[in-house]
Amino acid sequence: MLRVPTGPGDWQYDALQATVTAVEGNVLYLDRMTQDNYWADEEATAATIFPLLSAENVDDVAIEDMVLDGNIEENHHINGNFAGAVIIQFCNRWRFKDVAALNYNGDGFSFQACDDIEFVGCRSIDNADLGFHPGSGSQRPVFRNCVARGNREGIFFCWGVSDGRVENCTLSENEDYGISLGHRDTDNLITGCTIERNGKVGILFRQEDSEFLSGHRNRIEDCILRDNGGDEAPIAIDICGRTQDITICRTQFGNTTGSEQSIGIYIGARTQRIALKDNTFENCTVPVKDLRPLRIPSP
Repeated sequence: MLRVPTGPGDWQYDALQATVTAVEGNVLYLDRMTQDNYWADEEATAATIFPLLSAENVDDVAIEDMVLDGNIEENHHINGNFAGAVIIQFCNRWRFKDVAALNYNGDGFSFQACDDIEFVGCRSIDNADLGFHPGSGSQRPVFRNCVARGNREGIFFCWGVSDGRVENCTLSENEDYGISLGHRDTDNLITGCTIERNGKVGILFRQEDSEFLSGHRNRIEDCILRDNGGDEAPIAIDICGRTQDITICRTQFGNTTGSEQSIGIYIGARTQRIALKDNTFENCTVPVKDLRPLRIPSP
């Protein structure tokens, strides 16, 4: 992988994945041409770091019954926009069934600008960053009967991911969030999932810079959220910023181990049209904390 920084963040790079075909002294020969500049005086690097399974511009693929072990202790960290145990870009209609991504020093599964990607019975365990990373305008992703455990985040909806479905999945013991949505992630459904013992928040609707960029029209139903959060954010579902039109129904909120998840649903002051119906709360000190100003209807 060739990389050159374009900003301060670990995702702000130009990057090229290529195969070294020959080495002559200090000269590397690659199997593909570079399209960006990789100048040594701009801190460009070349390193033998790579995803375990990758593809670009390939459609209609099925991957089944595979374990991908990233050997995290022996490999450098790679941002999930460029690599992962699995990364696919500009690919459509892929189906992953019973595939496990373990111990990768980055994301487990990352897919960018890909439509109709389906995961069935897949596991993303103990990866350094994101368990599942649908990103860059990917449409209609499906996660069914999957597990994300021990990652930094379970499922991270990145930018402009819409019409997705997370069904009967378990998101547990991730360092930060079970599920995170935000930057134009709209019209997604989370149903029948168990989200528990995540370090910060069970489900986060992120703080974005504007109403337009917020994650609107998402629905959570028939889920279990328990024992999420800690002293910093003891919250099961945190709805931040100017997020609008969120529905949470028939969902159980539980707090079984101590002070975690003392707040069931936290509704930010600038959110709008948050619908709650038929939810239950057990041992939550504050079932719903609503910071929106009280609106008195006109006579």
